Amino acid sequence: MTQFDFILILIAIITTTWAGIITAVAKIAVCEYKKQIKYYQHPEIQVKIAQNAIQQRFFENGGEVFR
Repeated sequence: MTQFDFILILIAIITTTWAGIITAVAKIAVCEYKKQIKYYQHPEIQVKIAQNAIQQRFFENGGEVFR
């Protein structure tokens, strides 16, 4: 095995490891985001958000309630 082959194998291992780490982090981020979306789409939570918006008068100054 030459030095060039050894370097290619190391680069392949590092690249594969990096891709695995990025995939794992992205999967965790997507799962957390889906939990947050599911929470805010729950009917009871939407009612609470709407009640708070009415109390705070967000509609009078053009503020957004649901982003």
